[in-house]
Formats: sequence, structure tokens, C-alpha cells
Amino acid sequence: MPVGDRRNDDRDQVVAKLIARGAGKLWDGRQGPHTWVTMADPDGNECCVA
Repeated sequence: MPVGDRRNDDRDQVVAKLIARGAGKLWDGRQGPHTWVTMADPDGNECCVA
């Protein structure tokens, strides 16, 4: 399920959908005004949802 990095206005909805498909939430990131959630698919491939 590698999905690559995603940018979406409704980040919580995207994170919930990825978790429902078997992804795991690794951490919340922040740099200045930018925030994202780093996720991993069941194979360990990471992606960010911003």
C-alpha cells in the first residue's frame, strides 16, 4: 500500500482512512507553520500526510 506523500485539507480524514487500510501512525511533525503526520504501511514504507 505505498501511497507516497499526500497533501490534503482534511488530514484527519485521510489519516483515518489510511489506518483503516492497515497503516500505522508514527508521529506528528511540525516545522514552523507546517504540520504533518508520518505514517507507515504494513510493509513499513513511510509517507507523510500534510
